[in-house]
Parts: sequence; structure tokens; C-alpha cells
Amino acid sequence: MASGQKSDRALAFPRDARDSPARAELFPYDEIAGNPRAPMNLVLGAEQVPLHRDATGTIRIGQTRVTLDTLVSEFHAGATPEQLSQDYPSLALAEIYGAIAFYLRHREEVQGYLAERRAQADELQRQTESRHDPVGVRERLLARRTEG
Repeated sequence: MASGQKSDRALAFPRDARDSPARAELFPYDEIAGNPRAPMNLVLGAEQVPLHRDATGTIRIGQTRVTLDTLVSEFHAGATPEQLSQDYPSLALAEIYGAIAFYLRHREEVQGYLAERRAQADELQRQTESRHDPVGVRERLLARRTEG
């Protein structure tokens, strides 16, 4: 064998150690060797998306009042799922990851939903401002305080 080359034998466990009970405990499933030592009871299946639409049509996360709008906005601002979990303790970390995964798989649809929500919010603000002139609100409130 040329110098600098390692023997495959040098990298492998000695024959008696490969089949030892201690190795079986440390490595219950040796995928590389293709040697299953224990059944894998992990059931893979579709997970429930942790989102629901409330009576107003707003998409919320889990059984909380936290909106998908909020989560996506903060995610785009650079917040990690762990930071979001700290900021919104009513959300489980798994719900946050699930909502972000849904968003990442359905970006176009979610962006459309968010654009629709922004348009609704803009319209609501326009209607509110047309009924209640926001210009001079502070002065009117201060005037009421001095009158009373």
C-alpha cells in the first residue's frame, strides 16, 4: 500500500467489536452498513397545517389570535422561529415551523392573501378617515380637556 493511503480495515471496527452488544446499544440502526438492529417505529404521514381561518376570514396560527400576516412579516424582517416563539409565547415552536413551512411551500398564494388583506386594511382606513377627519384630532381632544 502506498504511503499516505489508509486501509479500509483501519477505519472499520475490529470484527469482534462490530457485532458486540455494546455497539448495538450505541448504534441501534447502522444505516451505512445496512444493518438494522431495531425496528424503526417512526410513522411518516401528512401533518396537519397549524393554520385556521376565523369568522372574519383572517388566517390565524394554531388556536391563537396570532395572524399569519404577523408571522410572515416578522419572518421577512429576519426573526427566527425561536425568536418568534419568545415573542409569541402562545405559539408552540412546532406551530411556528409549520406555519413557516406552509408559507414557504405556498409563497404565491400567501402573498396573494397578504396583498388582499393589505387592500382591505387600506380601504377600511380610507372609510374611517372619511367619517372621522384625522387632521386636528390632537387639538380637538386637547380643546375638550380644557373645556371640561
